[in-house]
Amino acid sequence: MPRLVLLLLAGALGAGFSTAAAASECQYRYRFRGGTTTNGALMVNSGTYCESQIRLGRLARRSYQAQVTRIEGVTIAGPATHGNARVVGNRFAYQSAPGYRGQDQFTVVLALRSDRGASRARVNIDVDVH
Repeated sequence: MPRLVLLLLAGALGAGFSTAAAASECQYRYRFRGGTTTNGALMVNSGTYCESQIRLGRLARRSYQAQVTRIEGVTIAGPATHGNARVVGNRFAYQSAPGYRGQDQFTVVLALRSDRGASRARVNIDVDVH
């Protein structure tokens, strides 16, 4: 049975809560599959607000398009220790505490629906705040 492969791609969509940030201030990198737990990374400047847009990866669109219907929900299961991770619609966002530099982590859970049924994907995001 082929596995559903999804890819999360993100960029800087905001600094503070309203102005744009440079792409070098906020970079997410991670992948996920339904029914699995994977690890990802975020590099961000201290205090910068970053939102992640969730998109289906090329492999999922090409190979499993008929099976992928939608992402039904996004939740934060493991909160960040040195900042704030939150859900914004079908996106998630992170902002470190002002002046904090170092490591942080949070967990994102995605509820997925395909022709084969429902599944969840967990992504543990390791944050490098500089």
